[in-house]
Amino acid sequence: MANTWFALTRGIRRGFDHFDDACAEHLHTEPGWGATEVFERSLAWMDAQGGAPTFTLVQVLDVHAPYDPGEGWRGRFGGDAVGAGPMLPVVTRRTLVARSLRRSQTAALGSEGATIDAVSGARMRALYDENLAEFDADLGAFLEQLRERPWFDDALIVITADHGESMEDARFVFDHFAPEEDVLRVPLLVRLPGGRGAGRRVDAPVELVDLYPTLVEFAGLDADDRGLDGRSLRPALLGRASDAPAPRPVFVHDGGLRSRAVVDGRYKLVEWPIAGLPPATLLSIDGAYERWAATAPELARAARAAGIEPDGMADLWRAYDDPLLEHPLAPNLVGSMVEFFGEERGVVHELYDLEADPSAVDDTAADEPEVVRRLAALLEASRGERRALRPSLAESVDGAELSDERLERLRELGYLGD
Repeated sequence: MANTWFALTRGIRRGFDHFDDACAEHLHTEPGWGATEVFERSLAWMDAQGGAPTFTLVQVLDVHAPYDPGEGWRGRFGGDAVGAGPMLPVVTRRTLVARSLRRSQTAALGSEGATIDAVSGARMRALYDENLAEFDADLGAFLEQLRERPWFDDALIVITADHGESMEDARFVFDHFAPEEDVLRVPLLVRLPGGRGAGRRVDAPVELVDLYPTLVEFAGLDADDRGLDGRSLRPALLGRASDAPAPRPVFVHDGGLRSRAVVDGRYKLVEWPIAGLPPATLLSIDGAYERWAATAPELARAARAAGIEPDGMADLWRAYDDPLLEHPLAPNLVGSMVEFFGEERGVVHELYDLEADPSAVDDTAADEPEVVRRLAALLEASRGERRALRPSLAESVDGAELSDERLERLRELGYLGD
């Protein structure tokens, strides 16, 4: 286990005979504590079991901000080229560069301690690609080592990820705390025992919650009587294309910005809860700023005159390290927004037609209110089902004391939001 957040989460250890989170004590960019170390420790434990049937969860943090390719990988795709490509302002109407970038990516960019006014999108993508190529090589070496084990032919191997990463065209750039398409679409590779069905591709949308019932069934147990949200993918993995999962709504529940989304056929609805979102995030959501402005017209006029509005935030971020903290008008503005959004229980909906707009950039909610109402009803129905499954942060620590060092690692990875 390499992720500090997973290592601290209540319940993760439950059910495991052996739980190794030594790598979570170190940032994944520290020499000797990346994916290679996790793979080596995993192999050592599996070898010690003498070929007995096991369930092994191998969790690595690569590829994750800060993108910091190792020796021999940095520079392969231009990640060492200063100023390469167009510059992206830290904040614009549709672009809010991640807090993890603004805090820790400065080191990877060679500007540690400096305030980032703009970043090179091409260079950031190059660093990401270099990190990805490095991890691909590490994963390939791990799989080759598994292939040498006598039990490999009987093994069921699943490779997936909990999220992708937003790139230049997304609203939250180089981050993964919003239901952007780059974040939601992740690999799911399954190697069946004996290599059965090799090369089969299933195009139907599936969810990560489908993995549990799938593994349960492959283990010879009955998944139907366990009250699981997911559905087994075993028939599709073993059968013909006609055995692919039937179309159904796919849900997203984000823990970072508390957004929700549902994809049903060609349409995707994103729901932003207004209450509790920080002002900087609200400034990047169409409709949220305007809703506040209607309740405080005089302050809104003053804010617009000072450039504190979505279209002017990029310039302010160049003038201030954090304009919502340092601008002379900020205390009154932020106080008003926090008061309004803290009491406002409404939501902002965005609707995207994924067939016409695969990247989900053009919001069509105002043009198709019936579709919005239909998908919003699906989200509301799912909300009650999932609310009881999500523990609060205060309850999510597995008896571990959050030391300053652990808090700083979580902060560097972007989990604390401060």
